[in-house]
Amino acid sequence: MNELIPVLANNGISSNSFECDSVTVELRDPTTPYGLVASFQSVVRTDGIASLTLPQTYFGGNFYIAVKGRNIIETWTKVPITLTAFTNYNFK
Repeated sequence: MNELIPVLANNGISSNSFECDSVTVELRDPTTPYGLVASFQSVVRTDGIASLTLPQTYFGGNFYIAVKGRNIIETWTKVPITLTAFTNYNFK
């Protein structure tokens, strides 16, 4: 299995040996000009997964999800996603 390098742990920023880097996850309006609705911080693990818990106020909303980080290309979902209590999205 390919794994990412645990940069946060290697640099002494985290004691968790599965934490690679922090990212910003943005919820964007589904219509032009795609304004910023909300922004959250998350951590990418060595398996490439980042997770976060959103306030219920966003459940049922339709948003583009944008992910930004210091060592990644900003990435958006292809289409707006309807958020639920257990929304998963694979950027592969």
